[in-house]
Amino acid sequence: MSFIIQTEDQSRSQADANKQFLDLERKVASSYAKYIASTKRQHAEWKHLREGLLFTATSLSGYYFGVTLFCCDDEEVAKEAERTKKVFAM
Repeated sequence: MSFIIQTEDQSRSQADANKQFLDLERKVASSYAKYIASTKRQHAEWKHLREGLLFTATSLSGYYFGVTLFCCDDEEVAKEAERTKKVFAM
């Protein structure tokens, strides 16, 4: 198993957060927010995130999770393991 956390570039994160915030700012002020209930909540979340990124108290990170499975180097055993989802001890 592997788990990787990668912090994104701060200036790029700030630009993305600013873009999202301004887009939601426009939507909250329109009738769009009346029909899409989550718009105000998203606006508040992006506002908080934008402020945190601006003062470098927050940073965005991506995460990746991987699982690698191994079996014997035998085509028939590999097919059987895949078919039955059994893990063989080596």
